Amino acid sequence: MGGPERGRPRVVLAKPRRRHHVASGGAGQAWALGARDGSALAAGALVGPGFHPAMAEERAAAREAFGLPGGRLALVAAGSWGVGRVEATAAEVVAPGVATPVVVCGRNERLRSRLNRAAVPALGWVTDMPLLMRAVDVLVENAGGLMAIEGMTTGLAVATYRPIPGMAWSARRPSTRPG
Repeated sequence: MGGPERGRPRVVLAKPRRRHHVASGGAGQAWALGARDGSALAAGALVGPGFHPAMAEERAAAREAFGLPGGRLALVAAGSWGVGRVEATAAEVVAPGVATPVVVCGRNERLRSRLNRAAVPALGWVTDMPLLMRAVDVLVENAGGLMAIEGMTTGLAVATYRPIPGMAWSARRPSTRPG
């Protein structure tokens, strides 16, 4: 039997086990690798209950809570460290005039200061990410993983753009498949 496709997470079955807990979608791969019927269980939701699509009144309240402007907003997320080509991404969101970027800089205060000086809405560490995601229209992130899943769960269009090193292939591949 061949290995998993490039970029797909590998499911490894440790024997002997009665139950194999895998992330959603991994149960099929576990069964294909020999898990007994009923022994591979999807772990369920990977995000908290606060992540859900926003109703119009929730979006307005969330924007007010963060002091965000009206119009279409693109959340540009750069992880807890605020790394990557974040300023270039924000500029490319602004260029066509379709959306205003709202950049989450994590703990990178220098990045936040530079963006604020350039009149780009920039936030530092955000403790209520579900609320922030309900305030915006699209998520542009650079690492894939949980942030992308949170965005999709919130009903946002999600783009992995300018991925940071080590994330380029693994972050894009699973999200390009239907379902």
